[in-house]
Amino acid sequence: WKKVTYGLSAGRVQSVAVRLIAEREHERLRFKKTQYWSLQGKNEHGGVKFASRAVQLDGMKVATGKDFDSETGALLKDKKSQFIHLKGEEAQKWVAKLKGEPWIVDEVEEKPISRKPAPPFITSTLQQESNRKLGYSSRETMELAQKLYERGFITYMRTDSTNLSKQAIEAARTAIQGLYGKEYLPPTPREYSAKKSKGAQEAHEAIRPAGTAFALPEEAGLSGGMLKIYELIWKRTVASQMVNAEQKQVSVRFKVKDALFGASGMTIEFPGFLEAYVEEEDDVPDEKEEVKLPKLKKGDTVKLIFPISERTLQ
Repeated sequence: WKKVTYGLSAGRVQSVAVRLIAEREHERLRFKKTQYWSLQGKNEHGGVKFASRAVQLDGMKVATGKDFDSETGALLKDKKSQFIHLKGEEAQKWVAKLKGEPWIVDEVEEKPISRKPAPPFITSTLQQESNRKLGYSSRETMELAQKLYERGFITYMRTDSTNLSKQAIEAARTAIQGLYGKEYLPPTPREYSAKKSKGAQEAHEAIRPAGTAFALPEEAGLSGGMLKIYELIWKRTVASQMVNAEQKQVSVRFKVKDALFGASGMTIEFPGFLEAYVEEEDDVPDEKEEVKLPKLKKGDTVKLIFPISERTLQ
């Protein structure tokens, strides 16, 4: 009960919760850790510095955590013939072996990515994002949202609908054009279909700033938690009516004697809705952050600034 919380009454959920916790604990007890190593290089080309990591050695892929069996600590059976389990002494030998060797670009792959904005908030997504971005519990979030609703700053905060009224769409588009410019405004409004579920509050709108014109967070006269929640709702609503973000993912492979190193980067060609709002996910890097690589083509050589051998524990 220490795991579930004393005095919690969840009815039929309790036995399921206890079973999940027990199964996870048994899984943890069965877990066998394994030591494995990897090789990383610090590179430079055209004044741009970047990191690369070994992906193949002597034609064998370098194993990482996901390639090991959690209950035996050994490589998964279907990967033993394709992957190399790199250990400390062997990693040091590779560092010495590759020292002074030229780094030649073997392959360059560019992939354009177009990302759509997330829909406006409903109750559950507001609670989740508030917890990720602000660290507020569901109760704290709803208490602050209730105060904002009572004071006329937002629409009703208990809703399962992602719909926006024509009034809200016009207010969002006016804000986008005024703050970001016409290039951030799609030719037609974005529409988000209502969530079809039993008991859904489909008569309500999504959670959005109230009124025919959205009050800017810094001009709303709010402070503390109320300001933070209002700003979150304002940004999410406005971003939901903005154009896609255009990004480019670049993947490069370098041939270094008998080894193959890889580096990847992400550049933002046009920020689109990211200019206003970045949706967060657990254990996912900030997608507005650029990871730049220099302009490279097959046959180019790059400089190795400083090689490192890196030990990793599964």
